[in-house]
Amino acid sequence: MDLIVILDDATSEIYYAQLEEEESTRTVMEGLREVIEKKRLFCSLYSDRGSHFFVTVKAGEKVDNNRPTQVGRAMKELGVRMIPAYSPQARGRSERSFGTWQGRLPQELRLAGNKGWHGGPPGNTPLNKALSLDLINYPVVASALMSNPLEIGIVGLGRMGSVHARHLLELERQDGLCRLAALVDIDPSTTQRFALETGCTARVFTSLDAYLAAGITAATMIVAPTEKHREQASAVVRAGHRVILEKPLTGSIEGDIAFCAELDRDAPHALMLAFQRRFDAAIAYGKECMDAGLIGRVFKIYSALEDSAPTPNGYQSDGILPDMAVHNVDEILWLTGQMPTRALALGSRLYSHALTTAVEDFDDALLCMWFGDDLAAQVQVTRNHVAGYRVETVIYGDEGQIRIGHFAQRTDQTLVEVYGRRGAAEPIARRVFRGGFGGPGAPEFVDRFGPAYKAEVAAFIDCCQRGVPFPTSHNDGLRAQQVISAGMSAAITKANGAPL
Repeated sequence: MDLIVILDDATSEIYYAQLEEEESTRTVMEGLREVIEKKRLFCSLYSDRGSHFFVTVKAGEKVDNNRPTQVGRAMKELGVRMIPAYSPQARGRSERSFGTWQGRLPQELRLAGNKGWHGGPPGNTPLNKALSLDLINYPVVASALMSNPLEIGIVGLGRMGSVHARHLLELERQDGLCRLAALVDIDPSTTQRFALETGCTARVFTSLDAYLAAGITAATMIVAPTEKHREQASAVVRAGHRVILEKPLTGSIEGDIAFCAELDRDAPHALMLAFQRRFDAAIAYGKECMDAGLIGRVFKIYSALEDSAPTPNGYQSDGILPDMAVHNVDEILWLTGQMPTRALALGSRLYSHALTTAVEDFDDALLCMWFGDDLAAQVQVTRNHVAGYRVETVIYGDEGQIRIGHFAQRTDQTLVEVYGRRGAAEPIARRVFRGGFGGPGAPEFVDRFGPAYKAEVAAFIDCCQRGVPFPTSHNDGLRAQQVISAGMSAAITKANGAPL
């Protein structure tokens, strides 16, 4: 039997859910008709690449948009754009929703005596109306269905650590995904302040050794200073924990290579590196549009990350590119699915370096990458965008452009627009994604990436519960730093410029 679910990708509201003997063109059309009759037309339909949605000539390759199915023809007549899903990350809401159904539906069937809803056969009553449990707005991942939430500890409660710890508490209190069981920080006042502000009752430790000796968790998040990453992650892995580590891996290319070799040998699936952009709904949607061929062949990607202020006094940085651009580089490697063949960096010290005691090579930098002869990428990072936080990604194709985010946007929203060739009256696609709400005093990046940080941690918890490999690993961090290292080996500064 097959379960057909149609939901709102922006809110997770389930519009239709039906258990059928077999998913088919007829059963899908019935569901779409009911949704349109009750909710009116939608602008786009995200779906898997099943044969009733798309024709795929060769397994694993892109769909053939020139050969529409019956569903495809019907949607075209209604003016609905169909977008095929190529990755589970971009199908985040639907994947989590199906996890919820898979976890709860068997119990409901058992309670119904396997007789079908109201004693009738499948197909009589939509499940979202027949279920005794409210699944309409139940935005949790599959592991929230398990009776024992994951016990997890966090090491480091500084600026980024407190952000992650608050998300862990939200996942505990709102969704039942985990239990924040331990706070580890060398400064007792830091943990005390966090506990008072949040009402957290986790056990407090002032050393990693004491935390590991207590043996109260088997999963750990490390958000310590970079120079402590390898030492602490190695100790936690040796203790049998699975660990999510805030970037970067070690802070140096030599350290990354050595640590990756150690992990590959002893614990290849023990560590997840925190690359939150892969869990950002706006970027994932942009990738889906790119993979679906909406802008033709991609030949250039531009990714910008610009802070409005210098690094805090005393901040530990291994350089603006290893510290800031590592996220942008990983984003580009994820979008393209390949490593560049050449890289070049350009750096300047212009303004904000004089406003902080933190030591960093540049406060403004550009990293150029070439992927053969027909694809290039550019990463722009700065600490000098005094007008406000700016995060933008632009994907250029021979049939249009995908723009993800822009500077003059609301801090709690991210706009994604897909444009065709010049002259088109309207964008091909346009969606707005909700951001976070950091509140007063929170780092500015929380407003933009708050949901992505939370989804990233939820994915870690889910993989721990199911005992499966993580969606990102230490090797992803190594690849990003290899690109940055190559660019820095050919870095250009003012001294390299030709005199005029």
